[in-house]
Amino acid sequence: MSTVWRVKLNSMRSDEDGGSPDWDEAKEYCRKAGLVGVGWGFSRLRDNARLATVISACNGRKGWSQGAATIRRLAEDVEDGDLMWTRDGLGRYWLAQINGPWRYDKSPLSVKYDLYNVRPACWLKTSWRDFEVPGAVVRSFTGPGQSLRRIGDHPAAIRITEMLWEAETRGGNVVASFTPEEAIREIFDPTDIEDLVLLSLQAAGWVLIPSSRLHDTPVYEAALRRPGSGKVAVVSVKSGPDNHVDMRALRDAAGSAKAFAYSTHNRYEGKQDGITKITTRSLTAFMSEHPELLPPRIERWLRL
Repeated sequence: MSTVWRVKLNSMRSDEDGGSPDWDEAKEYCRKAGLVGVGWGFSRLRDNARLATVISACNGRKGWSQGAATIRRLAEDVEDGDLMWTRDGLGRYWLAQINGPWRYDKSPLSVKYDLYNVRPACWLKTSWRDFEVPGAVVRSFTGPGQSLRRIGDHPAAIRITEMLWEAETRGGNVVASFTPEEAIREIFDPTDIEDLVLLSLQAAGWVLIPSSRLHDTPVYEAALRRPGSGKVAVVSVKSGPDNHVDMRALRDAAGSAKAFAYSTHNRYEGKQDGITKITTRSLTAFMSEHPELLPPRIERWLRL
């Protein structure tokens, strides 16, 4: 697998350092110039300054030690062939592949956009919306965080990123499709599994209470209601071989509500009285019968 990164390309340069650049203009510049970059520039350093010199300058300026770590990560940890995501102000996701070494760039546009530390990159002309890219990629852009970091231990996100790159650069037919069973096992991440379960319940007549999915509940992932009767249900969804559904805790948390449970690896612990288990067979049947309801980031890879 490739290493997959996300880079924000959002300069936090203050006015006293030359003004805050337009973030979307900076991203467009990167796509046209064929590069990715981060800031932390110094007027006293020359073009093509040595890495050690740039890092030393960062370490010598108060509050810039994080910049030194980021520059080193871009220069030494990112490798040729690695894939890198960024997101623009319209919520579009863009993908590039790194194809050259780090350099310190004092060209006028790199200075304007605060992109002094750059790597050559090939950008795809295609962009995607959040529902078309891996969930782990979307989540990596939420909240404050490092300018540049790995997507992390998300094999499904890495694999789909590679598949998107291959499909766009070599043609869609080069990427093998998956059966529903293979997709659940190999390319769904935990959020995709939750989406699938909730979509199947809604297709069966239940309606999601959206705010219930925003809470970090330890026992269930969402609550739903039944049109007509107003009956309430909760659903617990667990992914992977190491996560189990605690049936007793689910029953207690549900109270008078109906309870559903799904485990990708059939991990259920405790008495199951009064809880409806969702089976992988029923989910794959739903996927085959209703491909139009599936998240686009998943549906495009399926062989139904």
